[in-house]
Amino acid sequence: MDTVFPLLAPHEHPRLIDYQTARAHGEPAPSRYEFQGVRRDGSRIWLEALVTAVRWQGSPASQVTVLDITERKHWEGHIRQAQIFTTKPIGEGAGMGLAMDHGIVTNHGGAITVDSTPDDGTTITLYLPRIEDAPAQPAPPQRNFLCVV
Repeated sequence: MDTVFPLLAPHEHPRLIDYQTARAHGEPAPSRYEFQGVRRDGSRIWLEALVTAVRWQGSPASQVTVLDITERKHWEGHIRQAQIFTTKPIGEGAGMGLAMDHGIVTNHGGAITVDSTPDDGTTITLYLPRIEDAPAQPAPPQRNFLCVV
């Protein structure tokens, strides 16, 4: 752990040492967790660790995969910010509209992008594939069918 300490944000040291100590003593420790790291230039990044207990040269060891999730954390922040603006009263609903839209759009081969700037606003763009052989008249709605956009 000493060799990776400079790569970990100082406030993360106690928690990550606790995880390592628990694993070394055969106690439960998370196998997946997020933490902040430090780049060589001193800037912070978000990392996700995936830890698996293995044997190496006949001794217990940990195989750790570390992923850079900085971009994911960035967009999660934008989504949380967007959920502040809702028509629902406090305590009624979790703001699942964007998640539902994402599911509908991706199930149809499309994509959603979010561009947000503090004090400037948020633009959510939906990309849907073009249907070359679309019928001239839209099909009548089916019974018990609900489409929320």
